Amino acid sequence: MTCSAQNPAGACTPSARLTLDKTCVTALQVLGTSIVVRVDYTGQVHNRGNVNINSVQVTEDDNADGSVDATFSVGTLTPAGTAGADKCYTNNAAICPALVPVPGFNQPPVAGTASYFPSTGTPADPGRVQFSDTVRATGTDAFNNVVSSHPVGSGVTANCLICPFGACPTTP
Repeated sequence: MTCSAQNPAGACTPSARLTLDKTCVTALQVLGTSIVVRVDYTGQVHNRGNVNINSVQVTEDDNADGSVDATFSVGTLTPAGTAGADKCYTNNAAICPALVPVPGFNQPPVAGTASYFPSTGTPADPGRVQFSDTVRATGTDAFNNVVSSHPVGSGVTANCLICPFGACPTTP
């Protein structure tokens, strides 16, 4: 790498870029004297830039009201293409736990995932109810500039379905 000619292009221009993903499943669980819906989720935060991003946190809004319902401290993400550029925010490891397609009734969440109990759902189609939640990542680059995956109030939204008997009908 040479900086006088910026070879390859952009090699000497610091850039910090956060992205993230999320996956979720729903389960039914006994809670007190009721059977309730539980949403289990996990995902990764990624540094797609060429400088470290420090103090990375992922915030989660599990009821689409703009509030922060959970915060995951991830620490430092190293530049893209290095071993520490990607971390699972629910277990702070390089790899996220695998979510099973449909958890069994009253089974605990997969270790290393996060969970919440939604208060309401949105009808998606007949026979399905959808629960939506949003995650957003923030941190600071090597020059103390704030870096975020999305503007405040937005992020990656996962739509998690629950269906009778664990099988959703196909949508037309």
